[in-house]
Amino acid sequence: WYLLQDRSYNSVCVSEIRIKYSENCYQSVPYLNLTDAIDYEIEKSFITLITNCSSNEKIRQINKILYKKNFLVVISPNEIDRNNLINKNNFYQIKIPKTDDHFSIIPTIVAGQFLSMYLAINLDKRKEIFEDLANNINNSQKFIEKWSILKKQVNKGSYNQGFSQLDFTRLNLLF
Repeated sequence: WYLLQDRSYNSVCVSEIRIKYSENCYQSVPYLNLTDAIDYEIEKSFITLITNCSSNEKIRQINKILYKKNFLVVISPNEIDRNNLINKNNFYQIKIPKTDDHFSIIPTIVAGQFLSMYLAINLDKRKEIFEDLANNINNSQKFIEKWSILKKQVNKGSYNQGFSQLDFTRLNLLF
């Protein structure tokens, strides 16, 4: 997961939203400048971009991010024309009200906090598979079924946030 900022006024909100993301997903989430993120060729990640810039200025950069199979959420008062995007399915926009640049910080932070809350709710749903494993510890057939589901979810990337490879290596040793 990454948070991106550009040179627009509300980009100062990235550090505050980063704190909420880090609190809610159980590990520190980095933030970068948009051009640095493109230069680092980040791929297959969940990325949130905070910007006040017009969509025409950002389409080329947004497409570079989407091209790398990232999922991108943009928090901005300016509508982004989805018809100009190379991968509409991996893009979502949270449109905040247009305000004077100096006041754009408030709706940006509120939108970021709500997004963080919903992300945390989804991350917390991952505990269900562990509950299923615990509930079926004495039923080897059911346990193996649930273990197989967990392995598929891990391979799909559902546990890339908040868990380390070491966590699953140790869990696999127990199995």
